[in-house]
Amino acid sequence: MKVVAAYPQTKQQEKAIKTVLKALNVPFDEEPVVDETAYLLSTKANKKRLLEATNTTKNKGKGLAIKTEDLWK
Repeated sequence: MKVVAAYPQTKQQEKAIKTVLKALNVPFDEEPVVDETAYLLSTKANKKRLLEATNTTKNKGKGLAIKTEDLWK
């Protein structure tokens, strides 16, 4: 079987989806939403490194260019 992910935008949509799944006797799991930005900025070292990297790209217009064939070397 396939896994189907749904992304309700409101509590009402979430409730309706759960009601339908229960009515169809379809088992489902719920996972908490993870705020990736908050996670990545959760440590001082990580925050410093990420801000430096984004500032370098924004201020200097530079980034690191890597050839596709060199990605997995």
